Amino acid sequence: MDDVLIVRSKPRSKVSMRIRSITLTPGLGIEEAAAASKKHILFDPEVFSSNQFEVGAISDFLGKITIPNEVNLVFQELQLPKECQEKLMMINFCVYPNPNEFIISEDGKFAFSSFSQLILHLTSPNFCNPSLQRVLLLTMISYIHPILFFSALIVRYYSFVGFSQSNVSDNTQMKLIRHRIVSIIGLWSKLCNYHFTNKLLGGLSLFSDLLTKANSLEETNQKIVRSSVNHIKKQITQMIRPIALKSECVGPNTMLKQFLDSPTEALAKQITLRNSYLFRSIMQHEWIQSIFTEEKRGSLKDLITYFDQLTRFVSFSVVFGTNERERADIYTMWAKVSIHLRQSNDFMGLFSVISGLTHKSVSRLIKTIRLSLKYLGKQKSTFESLFVICEMDNDFKNYREVISSSPSPSIPFIACFQKDWVYFRETYCPPPLGLISIKHLESAVEMLDRVSWYQNDEYSFSTDENIQSLLRGLPDPPSSKSLMAISLLREPN
Repeated sequence: MDDVLIVRSKPRSKVSMRIRSITLTPGLGIEEAAAASKKHILFDPEVFSSNQFEVGAISDFLGKITIPNEVNLVFQELQLPKECQEKLMMINFCVYPNPNEFIISEDGKFAFSSFSQLILHLTSPNFCNPSLQRVLLLTMISYIHPILFFSALIVRYYSFVGFSQSNVSDNTQMKLIRHRIVSIIGLWSKLCNYHFTNKLLGGLSLFSDLLTKANSLEETNQKIVRSSVNHIKKQITQMIRPIALKSECVGPNTMLKQFLDSPTEALAKQITLRNSYLFRSIMQHEWIQSIFTEEKRGSLKDLITYFDQLTRFVSFSVVFGTNERERADIYTMWAKVSIHLRQSNDFMGLFSVISGLTHKSVSRLIKTIRLSLKYLGKQKSTFESLFVICEMDNDFKNYREVISSSPSPSIPFIACFQKDWVYFRETYCPPPLGLISIKHLESAVEMLDRVSWYQNDEYSFSTDENIQSLLRGLPDPPSSKSLMAISLLREPN
C-alpha cells in the first residue's frame, strides 16, 4: 500500500505527488483505482499545527484512547490500511481553524485548505455556504478519493466529546456536527451518486445500520442516511450509459444516393438529433474527468468519435464523385445541410461539415467548388458566412459571439470547451504545502455548469430511422494521404 497511498505525519515533511484525478470504476477501492489510473494518491490529512507529532507518535497517541467501535467497523468494511486510519483519526484532534492550513484571502474569501481543515470546516456547526459545499462535492475526485472523504466524515461523526485534546467540546456541539454530516451525505448522494462504488455504498449502508441500532436521538439522521442509500441504489440501476449504437455499414454509393435523395433540411435534422442524443448522454463525471485531465470517456468520447467520422465522411464523399458535376452536387448538398445545421444551432454538426469541406483534399477542388457555388444561388452568401463562424482564430471569437446569443436548444462545439479546459490545467499553479485551492475548484465547477447548461433542452424533431441508421453506420474513410491522392486524380491542376 505504501506505493499507492502516501501520507504525511510531520510538518513540512517531504511530499509526493498530489492526485489530480482518479478514474472511478464501480467496485474498485483505493488501491485498484490508483492502479487503474496509473497515478499515486497523496492523502495529506494534516500538517499538524504544533510539532508534537513526530513519526510514530501518532500511533502512541491513539494507543492511549479507544477508537469507537462504529468507526472500526466502517474502516473494516472499506478495507482502509492502518496507517490511513490513524491519519484520519487525528482530524478530531486538530486545531480549527489552523491559520497555516486554513487560509483566507485579502478579500475575505476562503482560498486554500488542507484536507483535514476542509472536513472540519464543512462539518462546523457554523458552516452556511451551500455553494461551496456543492463545489467541493462535485470536484472531489480532483483532491481526494471518495472513500477517504467518507471515512473522514465517519471519523468526525463519532468524535471524542470532552476529551482533553478533542476539538469537540460538548454534546450540543456534537449534535450540530452530526446534523451537518448527514446533510453533506444527503446532498452528496444526489449530486454525485456515481462516486459510490460497491465498496463505498457498502460502507454507507453499514453506517445506516449502525444508526438504526443507536438510540432514538439518531432516528432523524438514520432516515436521511437510509434515504441516501436507497436513492443511490435506485440511481445506479438507472445510470447505465446509453450505448452509441452502430448500424451495419453500407457502401458509399448506396449511402450517398440516399443522402442525395433526402431533403437537405431532413438530413440536417437527423444529424442534429444524433448529436443531441450523444451530447445529452454525457454524464457529469465524464465532464469532470475531462476538465481535470485529458481523458475522454463514455458518451463524451462517443460524441467526439462521431464528429471525426462525419467530418472525414464529408471530405470523402466529395472527392468520391467521379466527375465535376457529381462532386458539385455532393458539395452543394453538404453546403445546404450546413445552413440548416446553423439554423438549428447544432454547432457540433456545423463544425463537422465545415471541417470536412475545408479539408485540403476538398478545398483544392476549385472547379468543383465554383460550380457548387453557382448551384447555391442566393444561398451562397449565407453558406460563406458559416466559414467565418467556424474560424478558430482569436480563440474561436466569432463562434463564441454567435453561440452566446443563440436560443435553446443548442449543441455547443465541444472542442471550444476543451481548449478552455486545457488552459485551465496548464495555468494552474499548485498552492504551497500541497494545500487545496478553493478558487481552482470553483473555476472547474463554473466550466462544468457552462457546458452542462446546454444539456437541459432537447429538439422536437421527428426521428427518421432510415437516415439514423445511415448516420450510425458511416464508413471509415481513407486516410488524409489517400484522400489527397484521390483529389489529385479528380482535378490534377
